[in-house]
Amino acid sequence: MLSEEETRYLLKHAKHLTRDGYLIGLDYGTGKIGVAVGQLLTASASAQSPILNHFLDLDWEKFDALIKRWRPQALVVGIPLNLNGERSRVTRWARRFLASLRARFTLPVFVADEQLTTREAKALASSDKAFYGNSHHSIDSLAAKLILEGWMLDVLTKSLI
Repeated sequence: MLSEEETRYLLKHAKHLTRDGYLIGLDYGTGKIGVAVGQLLTASASAQSPILNHFLDLDWEKFDALIKRWRPQALVVGIPLNLNGERSRVTRWARRFLASLRARFTLPVFVADEQLTTREAKALASSDKAFYGNSHHSIDSLAAKLILEGWMLDVLTKSLI
């Protein structure tokens, strides 16, 4: 569930999104950051190569290249919460990552609930033999795809654009 502050941010910035522009979804992890690219037009996304991460010692050149290549209109970052809704240590790191993205790029950076997306990604990957045949796929990027698609469906359902 979004905080009051994040809800205000969403309402302020979502109205500027177009259905045919790209969005990048990110699944923060302490070892890798999963990456997915999608469009509101289809409410679908595709997993991309993850970016290595060592506790916020990020490869910003890869993020810069990602932004330059896709020219997204916004970023969507999954923020993990425990099942009981409490914040964890990883939640704090993901929020620092979110703040770093907002400081570095002029794009809106939205928050999405990523509860259980990694578990769902693992289940999907284990049932999809083609998933493991593609070297650039990772559980992290599949989770980013699920985060971004869920966020897009939520935004479209609530008619925020």
